[in-house]
Amino acid sequence: MPNTEKKEIMVWDKSMGNFARLGEVPIRNLNQDYYINRSSIHYTKYKKEDVVKWFTDPEANEKNLRNASIYLYEVSPHYRRLINYFAKLHTMAYIIEPYKLDQSKKIDTAKLKETYIKICNYIDKMNLKHEAVKILTTCFREDVFYGYVYETTDSYYIRKMPPDYCKINRIEDGCFLYQFDFSYFTSHKEDLESFGEEFIEKYELYKTHRSMRWQSLSSKRTFCLKVNEDINFPMPPFIGVFAGIFDIDDYKGLQKARTEIGNYKILSLKIPMEDGDYKMEQEDALMYYNNLLKVLPENIGAFLTPMDVEDHDFQKSGNVDIDNVGDATKTFWNDAGVCSLIFGGDKQTSATLSVSIKSDEQMVFALMNQFGRNINRLLKQVDGRYKFKIQFLDVTYYNQQETYKSYLNAAQASLPTTTMACAALGVAPIDMMNMNFLEDDILHIKEKFEPLKTSYTQSSGEAGAQLRKKKANSYLTLVKIHETIIPIKNTR
Repeated sequence: MPNTEKKEIMVWDKSMGNFARLGEVPIRNLNQDYYINRSSIHYTKYKKEDVVKWFTDPEANEKNLRNASIYLYEVSPHYRRLINYFAKLHTMAYIIEPYKLDQSKKIDTAKLKETYIKICNYIDKMNLKHEAVKILTTCFREDVFYGYVYETTDSYYIRKMPPDYCKINRIEDGCFLYQFDFSYFTSHKEDLESFGEEFIEKYELYKTHRSMRWQSLSSKRTFCLKVNEDINFPMPPFIGVFAGIFDIDDYKGLQKARTEIGNYKILSLKIPMEDGDYKMEQEDALMYYNNLLKVLPENIGAFLTPMDVEDHDFQKSGNVDIDNVGDATKTFWNDAGVCSLIFGGDKQTSATLSVSIKSDEQMVFALMNQFGRNINRLLKQVDGRYKFKIQFLDVTYYNQQETYKSYLNAAQASLPTTTMACAALGVAPIDMMNMNFLEDDILHIKEKFEPLKTSYTQSSGEAGAQLRKKKANSYLTLVKIHETIIPIKNTR
């Protein structure tokens, strides 16, 4: 019986620099012995003193700090929320606008529209709202995202490369590019085929010439972002909060121990004595002692003693109950530079919260500008007479309504911000055109849907005219009544 198992087809087109392949990128084959016998993934538990020591030389401890950040992201809910807060802050609102459009020459409007729709569909294929969140999460957690692009006519995927085997080595068109360490496949041969033909060819070159261990990948396929652009080596953006995370865990342990000690009791059974002699036999004292142990709960102990026993309290004096865990948590958010009120903090004002969020937004906007430059670098490769570029708007989930109203008011004043208003609402350019065509030309919604008659709708347009006509008729009626009544009064 012929083998009908589906196999991936991958061809590297050197002239186009493109993958002609299925819209499926294999990650692992679970039937391979490598994955069957492979041990489960585990993380190293880091110590506070080690992490603090790495701070003194972050460049030499690049890998350690990155792995520590990944570990804390997995085990610390505070650190995870901090990273996700920044990674998911932006709404990914964007517009597509002409690039280097020479209006002094005759413009083929049909061709311009055709190219615009082509670019909009291309950007829509990228699924930016999904891909960008994964990329930004990596950036805020590890500082650098090393990616490699796979695409077909109807699918797009950016694969995260192993950061321990990547190094930024140059800048092209304002974007970071990196080299890859092909010794990676010496210990990961089973993954080589899934990476694609470019990696297969360059790995063969590395095996022949060991000096070709680090090689640059095609700039048409690399996608690299870095949060700390002013630092020439990777360093997690929030390493300043690492010590605070350990402090929270330490204080939680101390609070738990204090609570356990506070709930623990001990009973002392004093053996009566007179003139230095016990007034009770040892066997009787042990009998009562053993009987008591049988009925005591686990958190209460007992012992025998011929002496008086005094208790000593090691708790802090005074009636103030200090919440060390709460203080350590507040310190964590302060070290991160964000307002704790966003994550359930207290004693903050709305003005403080607003200013803090605006500061956080600026950090995200800067990274999104870099994100846009990377996409525009790829858009320049798209053939066509007319060129377009993507622009990410400064819209977050906290300023979305405010920004939308600003664009809408500008559009009502005849400024070209209609597409921006739609983008602020979360409508992509291609969706805006498609839905507008569907509603106006196909369903004729605007012609068939009439607003309910209210005092507002009656004050303008046709409804207002009808209201004025009705008032005029009422006035004429009153005049006629008045003229009829006056003669009657005169006859009297």
